Amino acid sequence: MGLKERLFGPVWESKDAEVRRQAVATERDSRLLAALPVLAQEDPDPGVRLAALQRMASEPDWLKARLEGSDASIQVAADHALVRQVC
Repeated sequence: MGLKERLFGPVWESKDAEVRRQAVATERDSRLLAALPVLAQEDPDPGVRLAALQRMASEPDWLKARLEGSDASIQVAADHALVRQVC
């Protein structure tokens, strides 16, 4: 853990949604990887939730997002992901 992280916390917990989205899409920290299911369901920003779902690429998580999510872009992405996994 670097000084920056000690002062500001992990980058995926940033107040800036774009910073969180970028971190979720690219960072390899094991703590982030463990947090992906929570981020996919609970992050306030749909872009971050979508990035977490894409990173996990898990059929049960996509299905849950499709059935329980309220954001149309995530529902469409979930439809596409589920069709790709079935076909």
